[in-house]
Amino acid sequence: MCRRRFARCATPAARAFARPATAMPGRSISRTPRATRSRCSAILRGMCRSPSGSRSISTSRRTSSTARPRLIAATARASSRSKNGAPRSARRSPRSSTPNASTSRRGEMTDIKGYHAHVYYNAATKPKAAKLRETIIGKFKVDAGGFSDEPRGPHPISQFNVIFETPEFQNIVPWLMLNRDGLDVLVHPLSDSSYNDHTALAMWLGEPVALKTDMLRHAPVGDSLMPSSQRQHA
Repeated sequence: MCRRRFARCATPAARAFARPATAMPGRSISRTPRATRSRCSAILRGMCRSPSGSRSISTSRRTSSTARPRLIAATARASSRSKNGAPRSARRSPRSSTPNASTSRRGEMTDIKGYHAHVYYNAATKPKAAKLRETIIGKFKVDAGGFSDEPRGPHPISQFNVIFETPEFQNIVPWLMLNRDGLDVLVHPLSDSSYNDHTALAMWLGEPVALKTDMLRHAPVGDSLMPSSQRQHA
C-alpha cells in the first residue's frame, strides 16, 4: 500500500529520476536527489500510520468532545444556585392559594330570609288581581296580604303582596311568569337591606313601576312582613 502511494505522491522530477536512465556520452547517471527522497519519505510517514495510532487519535477526540457536556452541566448546576450557595427556587416563597379573608367576606351574600311578590292593579284590572290572589293562596304556601287600593310605602299605585319562604320561590315565580294575566308583578328578596331588595335585587314580570325608593332604608323590613318562620314574635 505504501509503495503505491509513494508512486502516486512522487513529484514528476522524482519519477523522471526513478526511470532507468540511458547513459549519455560524457554524463554519469545520478540517483534521486536527496531533497526529493526526504520529502516523499515524510509523506509516507504521514500516510502510512499504524491502525493503533489512528485509533488513539480518534479516541482522544471523542474523549475531548465528551468532556464538554460535563462542563456545561456543571455550569448549569452552578447557575441554578444563588450567590450564597442556596438553590434559587428555595428563595421564592410559594404563592398562597387561599383567598384573602377580607375579600371573601366582601363577596359573601347576605342571607335571604324569604320573598315578596307584589301584584299591581288599577280599578279596571282589580277583578283579575282578585282572581289571581285566590289562585295563589289555594295553590302555594304563602302568607297573603290584603288589597291596598291606596299608595302604601314605596308602592305608588294599588297592589297586594304575598309572602313566601325561600324554597317556594322555584314554584311560585315560574308559575307567575306564565299565569299573571297581564298584570305587572314585582318579586324581591328579603335581605338585610330593604333598599337593595326593591332596587338592585328586584325582578320584574311585566312593566316596572317607578317606586318611591327614597322611603327605603338599608335595613331589613319589619317583622310582620317576614315569612312566619322568620318572625321573631310569631
